[in-house]
Formats: sequence, structure tokens, C-alpha cells
Amino acid sequence: MTPYTKKLIFLLIFSCLLPNTLFADNESPWYLSTSANINLNAFSDSEVIDTQTELSIFIDTDYVEKFSLSAGLIYQNQKSISGISNNILYLGGQYHSYPESLPGKVSLSVDTYNENENSTVKKTSTTMPGPGAGMPPTVTVTTERISNSLKIVNPVISFLNYTKSFYVDLGYAYSEYASSETEIEKFNVKQWTPTIGFSFNDQYDWLILRHYNIDLSNDTRSPGITKTSSYEIKLTHWVKNTDNSRLDNLQFSFLTGDRLFAVDHDARKIYNLSDMQTAALSIGGNWKYKNKSSFYIYTGLEEYKNIFSNNDYYNVFIYSGFKKHW
Repeated sequence: MTPYTKKLIFLLIFSCLLPNTLFADNESPWYLSTSANINLNAFSDSEVIDTQTELSIFIDTDYVEKFSLSAGLIYQNQKSISGISNNILYLGGQYHSYPESLPGKVSLSVDTYNENENSTVKKTSTTMPGPGAGMPPTVTVTTERISNSLKIVNPVISFLNYTKSFYVDLGYAYSEYASSETEIEKFNVKQWTPTIGFSFNDQYDWLILRHYNIDLSNDTRSPGITKTSSYEIKLTHWVKNTDNSRLDNLQFSFLTGDRLFAVDHDARKIYNLSDMQTAALSIGGNWKYKNKSSFYIYTGLEEYKNIFSNNDYYNVFIYSGFKKHW
């Protein structure tokens, strides 16, 4: 059993036992939610990647609109030429302030992602004999242990007015990718994401506009590229409650421009492919039930470009999850 499997089992047990302790009293100032998610990706026309599966589980605790703490595990399994598998630990926190000089809530959140993976690879080297030796080439197979690491810190400061009709935030993400393999150079990514949001249609609709401004420390993984820029639009429409429908809201999102090694704060998603994302389109819905649980599913299409081979390819994905409030 791997350390990450043990952590996943611990989180599952913890999420089941905690409501019976801290949250047993209905008047407890603490609120707990747990969520489990699956993200299935099928790549078309790619020369390198076939499919990728992502599983994640998160636990979120809130204390009477003052602060919150979160923990989770993200597992990625990619069927490709390299056969990549990632286990990422997520930790996050958020603090809310209500200054008298502002007509709303100011929040500061910090999300962190951490991964340390060790893998064993076989390397083959061929030594040619000297001229006239009459000997065949010597083939040597060696085993080498490779260590790869990923560290991300993602702080966001935001403001939401009391009527929940206007929102603005400024996000920053620092990502560091490193490997013990000498051919792979260490590099870091700096991302800025200014965001503005507002409601309309009697607050049945919510529009978010976000800009991704990303700088790379070097172009070792993407030749000739050290800066990308993209824009994202998200529209959420809340459905009027009726006895015949449990559908709570529908969401549509669209991304245009270039985005590389991005961090999505809302979805808690890391785009760690070394290929350029050039467009994305998704649509989905969220269903809420009387037992304080919800189910959500989203599907969409993403467009990528392999910088090395100039290969354009697509990804069709389905993201689904279940969330329980205690």
C-alpha cells in the first residue's frame, strides 16, 4: 500500500467520523463538506497522449463565515508514451474579514499543491569497439531512480458585496517543477489572474470574467515560449426551484488565447501538460437534494498544440462529482 493510498483511506475515514463528533450538535458553529470527483479525458489526434484519468477527494471545514480549512488528494494517471502517474496533496485555508469601510466581505485564501514522485527507469547505452577490433558493439542497460517534484502556492484576495451582486479578486500562483534527471531543467511559473464578476436577471445569472497572465522562467519544456495570455468567461444560471426539478444551476464556460501550466483556483485543477492550451469550452449542471448533498457533471472540449512537433490535438472530457454537507 503506497503512502498516498494510506492518506486517501485516512481522509475517507476522517470524513465519515468527524460529523459524529464536531458536528453532532446542530448548533455547532462548524460546517463540514466532503466531495469525491472523477475527471475522464480522451485525446484525439495527439501523437503522445491517449487518455488521462483524474480522481480527487476533498474535505472542507468552515467556521461561521470566519475561516475555513481544506485538505485533499488528487491522483492522475496518464496513458501516453511516458505513462505518467501523479499523486498530489492539496492543503488550503481561507479567512474572511468584514471591514466597516467596505460594503461587503474581504477574503484571503491560500491553496497549496505538493507532489514528490520517485520512479525507476531503464537506460540503454551502446559502446562501439575500436577500428579493426572485430568485436560487436557492447550494450549496457542501467537502472536509474528519478525523482520529480511539483510545488504550487496559490494565494487569492477577493471582495464580495453584501447583496452578492458584485465580485472582484486578484489571484497569484507560483509553480515550481523540478527533476533529478539532468536532461530536465528546473523551472518555475508565475501566474496572475485578475477576476471580476457580477449578477443580473434578478440574480438568477452570474457572469465571471478572468484573465490568465502566465510567465515561465525558461523555455526548456516549451521552446520559444516564456509568456502566455488567455481570457475566460463563466456564466452560471440558477434554475427557479420547482417541485418537479432538483436542478440547481447550469454553467457555461469558454476560454480563448494561450495558456500553459495554469492553475484553476475555482476547480482546484492543475494544467500540468507541457503542451499549449489554446481554447476550451464546457457546459454542465449541479443538482441539489434535500439531504444536503449535491451531484454535478460537466463535459467539454479543449484544444492543445504540441510546441515541439506543431501538432494540434483535442481533448474531450467529462468531470463529475458528489458533494455532501454535514
